Amino acid sequence: MTQLMPRAVTAMLVFGLALGLTACEEPSPTEDKPLIRAIKNMTLEVRAGAQQRVLTGETKADLTSNAAFEVSGQVIRMTVDVGDQVTKGTVLAQLDPEPYTLTLRQAESELVSANADLEDANRKFEQQSELFGRGFATKTNFDSAEARKRSAEAAVDAAESQVALARRNLSKTELKAPFDGVIATKSVEVFEEVSPGQTLYALQSGDPKVEATLPETLISVVGINQQVIVSFPPLGGATASGRIDEIAPLAGDANAYPIEIALDDRPEGLRAGMSAEIVLEFATQNTGTAFMVPYGAVKARGAAQSEATVFVFDATTGTVSEVSVSVVDVQDNVLQIVGDDLAAGNIIATAGVSFLHDGMQVTLFDDSVFE
Repeated sequence: MTQLMPRAVTAMLVFGLALGLTACEEPSPTEDKPLIRAIKNMTLEVRAGAQQRVLTGETKADLTSNAAFEVSGQVIRMTVDVGDQVTKGTVLAQLDPEPYTLTLRQAESELVSANADLEDANRKFEQQSELFGRGFATKTNFDSAEARKRSAEAAVDAAESQVALARRNLSKTELKAPFDGVIATKSVEVFEEVSPGQTLYALQSGDPKVEATLPETLISVVGINQQVIVSFPPLGGATASGRIDEIAPLAGDANAYPIEIALDDRPEGLRAGMSAEIVLEFATQNTGTAFMVPYGAVKARGAAQSEATVFVFDATTGTVSEVSVSVVDVQDNVLQIVGDDLAAGNIIATAGVSFLHDGMQVTLFDDSVFE
């Protein structure tokens, strides 16, 4: 009897606990009330603005010239270095002038000799002309004197040309700056032999411009004098306003059109060769028309990715209507939508749209409760 008592007590306690729990349960309602879903929402107000595209480019000098001698020789003097500012006419370098001085002297001597021959030929021609006129000289002698005179005149012309050329070559042994600018590169050192046209310096002038390439998809929406914003990563993101002042008529690599941008202002420290980012803004057919909505507001419809629906809330009936829309663009993870039945001021669901249906009764979720 003593051993059975604990088991009986335990059974009674379990049974009593079960009765107590049953008594605490509320009786189920005879009729379930329909669940009204609260929807996150937004009011259609923001329209799509101008579209933006960012292009990469590089700064270039407005004017660049490769300074080179027109004659060959040994460089005996270089007066400037990279980074130096120069003015037009400044002597940048000099060749050994001695060979050209000697050539000039030789040409001048040949001119003196040619002039002496011409004087003699003129004197003899005058003599033969007088004698021929008096009948004391033959026609052959007269023609010969005339021919010698003409030959001597041609020799003088040739000698004068040689003198002029020698003087010019001597003057070209000094390399002068063609315009005001800054020395960008230096390619030769003193005592080197150079040939005509061999670059010694690269001279740059004018305010830097920005060169970039424009995709063919934008060629119809971008034009000359269009304003842009240019930023320069090497200068800590410093920005400058600019305008497109040149668009190439023919496409280059990857069907992109080279463009050139003139800067309205110049950030401090800007140099040719720096990388740049160009921000283009241009209106599209959606500008001022399409509404900007988050991804969660749109429910896909059918195979076409552009066709979708949104749910518009009717405050009078407390229900949502499924409205057809078209997704016309995506920018910064925001959809641009248009629809004949959309209007500014419409309240649309922005989350859980896959659980909604046309005519469904809902209530608006109040975010301020959690603020």
